[in-house]
Amino acid sequence: MIDIISHYRHTEPIFKNLEEETGTCVLCEGLFLSLGDAARASFLTRCTRPAF
Repeated sequence: MIDIISHYRHTEPIFKNLEEETGTCVLCEGLFLSLGDAARASFLTRCTRPAF
């Protein structure tokens, strides 16, 4: 996810919205994960709506 954030700074609010929904700092927990691995991570399974 670090590549996404570093190349596309405008995506940061999306991740911040996920923080509010999951109660977890998504970037703290998944910054060095691939997007696929982050999507499968337990902190994102608490999300109740699609992020995008």
